Amino acid sequence: MICFNYQRLLANGKHKKVALTACIRKTITTLNFMLRENTMWSEKRA
Repeated sequence: MICFNYQRLLANGKHKKVALTACIRKTITTLNFMLRENTMWSEKRA
């Protein structure tokens, strides 16, 4: 999920740091949601 998103951003012309920051932000947002909803990580949802 994260690697695919990173590659997509690079293909769209984003700089590597910008793409990496976007992926980190997406990961933090997902983890925050998981903590709030008390859910576990599932590859099927990712």
